[in-house]
Amino acid sequence: MLIGAIKDISVLEVEDLSGGCGAKFNVLCVSDSFEGVSMIERHRLVHLALVDAMETIHALELKTYTVKQYEKRKSI
Repeated sequence: MLIGAIKDISVLEVEDLSGGCGAKFNVLCVSDSFEGVSMIERHRLVHLALVDAMETIHALELKTYTVKQYEKRKSI
């Protein structure tokens, strides 16, 4: 769903933290589409992409970065 909704995703990691029931996820999404977009707006884009799945998701931890931000974080 995210790959279809957000252009230019270069890193996408989705971790199920719920023990397999699919109610809690940790998501890392890296895309140059986030350039110049506030963190809250990035999170809205992810939520919109997952709108159909959100009925069954209880918790969603999001980390959204541009490629430049992600590379900088990796080098720390």
